[in-house]
Amino acid sequence: MTASAGIRGVLRAAAPAFLLSASLGRVPQAMMAVCVLTFLPSVGADFALAGLAAGAVGIGSALGAPVFGMLVDKTGPKRVLVAFAALQAAAFLGFIASAPALAGQGGGWATALLLLHAGLIGAACPQIGAVARVVWRQKFGTGPQMGAAMSYESTVDELSFALGPVLVGLCASFVSPFAPLVLSAVLVISMVLVLVGRIPAVQMDHGSAGPRRLTGAPAAVVALCALAMVSMGTVFGGTLTSLLPFATARGIPDATGLLYGGMSLASAIFALSMPLWSQKVPPIPRWIGLGAALLVTAFAVGRVDGVVAMVVALFILGIPVGPTMVTVFETAGLVAPSGILATVMTLLGSGIVVGTALSSAAAGALASAGGSAAAFIVPLVGAAGILVTGVLLALFGRRALTEQR
Repeated sequence: MTASAGIRGVLRAAAPAFLLSASLGRVPQAMMAVCVLTFLPSVGADFALAGLAAGAVGIGSALGAPVFGMLVDKTGPKRVLVAFAALQAAAFLGFIASAPALAGQGGGWATALLLLHAGLIGAACPQIGAVARVVWRQKFGTGPQMGAAMSYESTVDELSFALGPVLVGLCASFVSPFAPLVLSAVLVISMVLVLVGRIPAVQMDHGSAGPRRLTGAPAAVVALCALAMVSMGTVFGGTLTSLLPFATARGIPDATGLLYGGMSLASAIFALSMPLWSQKVPPIPRWIGLGAALLVTAFAVGRVDGVVAMVVALFILGIPVGPTMVTVFETAGLVAPSGILATVMTLLGSGIVVGTALSSAAAGALASAGGSAAAFIVPLVGAAGILVTGVLLALFGRRALTEQR
């Protein structure tokens, strides 16, 4: 199967309105941490508090995503999507009103309320990518076309993570630092309303009849996949938060999202190439090779000084990111029972946001203490984690994967 043929088959399998709304509907998820990170310094918060708040968004999402997945597995996606979207839109708009006063108070209860509100933004995030992956799994099973669907979905994820920070940067630079929060609220509610009317009939609205237990070697594989996604989130959050002091020191703080978008753009482009070569390279050696590439490129990014050089370095860093995400989602999909697939997919998504949350807080603290050079240690640690989980998969998960291929 060629890359173009595989992706064309995926695009023909669903209505254009489903594809469009499922794509644009996840852009607010890519914007939410960057919105908070960009908005808070404009109302007096320091880098450390902004990093903590971005981390709170991730922790909230990590807590809310499994709940979302279990509800979808149990009752179907439509009402769950609408409820979460409405709550998140309200949280985005409420943050505009509450954050300036809370950030100005500083410390104690005010900081706690600020972080709680940021966490609500993340917890209410509708996991549209997980719903879409369940749709494709029910259409394609675990055959080769499913690999193309995973490549397509990871490409959409990465395009959203490229577009999201860019939209935040443009809105913050040319409108107002609070404008990205308004745009996020509008996008999430409008796209979800379109999506719920376009979910294909194959999506079961009353729960899946498939097995609902995950034990033994398959459970270990899924656990490693989740840990890899924590590591990937560490790359994301550590890079993004490290870029804020880097850009601020060079007089372009509102361009943080634009710089970060270069990594996501490269990631999306190379994720799209996966059907062309992924069937020729098994998941385990692919995972290890991509982890090694991430480690080398993350090290290089931390040593860059100029803005142009940083743009180039971030683009190169993005090259292995998309294929790594495709590989991890594909690996989990091979061993996950159909009856809990939404839960497994949201678990992986939660891994990303947990890593983003922890790394945003860590990089924010390091940036306040030692600038961007110190903060860039965090994405390097994340890249090392991806390589380590790949090695562990080779040692302990090979049999489970072989039985599924």
